[in-house]
Amino acid sequence: MRALLCWLMLGAVAFAGGEPATGEKPDDDFFFTWRLATSDRMRLSINKSRRGTVVDIRPDFPCCFGGCELSLTPEQAAAIGKALTRTDAVYERLQGTREASEAIVAGKDYRVVFRTDKTGRFEAAVFREGDLIPVTLDRDAANTFAPPLQKAVELAKRVDEKVRF
Repeated sequence: MRALLCWLMLGAVAFAGGEPATGEKPDDDFFFTWRLATSDRMRLSINKSRRGTVVDIRPDFPCCFGGCELSLTPEQAAAIGKALTRTDAVYERLQGTREASEAIVAGKDYRVVFRTDKTGRFEAAVFREGDLIPVTLDRDAANTFAPPLQKAVELAKRVDEKVRF
């Protein structure tokens, strides 16, 4: 009985949305998402709204503690993609090591840190300057995301040309 009541209340809250109480519509009603690549737990997409076009790296699940997603300009994304193309070369150097790392500056405000942990697990961590929590990608995700990130500028231009609000 209690569970049924909870579901009914949740349904009432979920379906009570719509326009704001003032009757005005929000300015940013529309957005377009082009999913470029996915990995086990992350996705790479270009998102366009009336505010502009950004490249997003986000987890497939909601992130409640922040820092686990990035919204980048196409130029920032291209710089990160260039750094991620070195994933396999760095993996070969760090293979068999424990708690080792190698950092690459990616553009003005970002750096990519390739690292292994105590168990030897390899990952690429993308840090925005000043952030403590990076977006972490395993080797497969870094290799999957690198080519579309490198082409982010031209892909964003294509979205801007084709999608109009």
